Amino acid sequence: MQIKSKHSNKKSLFISVLGGLSYGVPVATISGVLGEPKFEALSQAERAFISSSLMYGILIGTFLAFLLIDYFGRRKLIIFFGLESFLFALLLSAMDTPASIITMRLIQGIGVGAIQTISPIYSLELASDDWKGMFVLLFQVHITIGYIIGYTLNIIFNYVTDGWRYEFGLAGIPIFIYSVGTIFLTESDVYKKKNADNI
Repeated sequence: MQIKSKHSNKKSLFISVLGGLSYGVPVATISGVLGEPKFEALSQAERAFISSSLMYGILIGTFLAFLLIDYFGRRKLIIFFGLESFLFALLLSAMDTPASIITMRLIQGIGVGAIQTISPIYSLELASDDWKGMFVLLFQVHITIGYIIGYTLNIIFNYVTDGWRYEFGLAGIPIFIYSVGTIFLTESDVYKKKNADNI
């Protein structure tokens, strides 16, 4: 089956911007959260596991994306892992014990890790040749912007009772927008060509 290549720089821009923010915001928010009274009272080991649990999840998500991307495609995986990560961001904001917070952050991180692995690939495959490098750059830039947004949430909610709950919940908004927006995108031609017999 012959697949005609179609490029869309607007779609690549959406992927680069939201993909970067979806990683940067949840990673950054923990820096301020650990300074709140509830977390300052915890042991050093508990604080360390709460801080690192998201990154362990991201590592797992990266490997899952590597294994699944050519079977299910870029679009479906972003939708699935994005909604999964958003769901566990909301659940995380409702948790109380260190063990439950660590568990929710770990599972949330799986979605974040998959997203940050798939996004640059998906963006490059949809972009025209002239814009591929720019969209990789924009992805990296928006990871940094995501960090800044996360730190800003720390400042805003530092003086709010249980502000950490709002921070954890709001950190899931970029990945929710990303996953819902991806519903309206097309699958990449690279995936279509690899799976032409099954389409």
